[in-house]
Amino acid sequence: MSIIKPSFYKQTDSRWAKKHYPTTDGGSPSIGAAGCGPTSVANVINATVRRITPPAVFKYACKHGFMTGNSGMYR
Repeated sequence: MSIIKPSFYKQTDSRWAKKHYPTTDGGSPSIGAAGCGPTSVANVINATVRRITPPAVFKYACKHGFMTGNSGMYR
């Protein structure tokens, strides 16, 4: 078993804080404003399973109906 060195991502990181993705309810939140949940999920997956970044998780959450149009997550 290999050891994965965890990263600590922040939703306000300048690489992605201003990225917006469309949600299924017609919104377009940014990672900086609404990405605390997806960023936390990215931190956990990155530390335990495989490399992934907050934008990848945020985009998935928006596309599959987990993000609200304004900010935050439904589930």
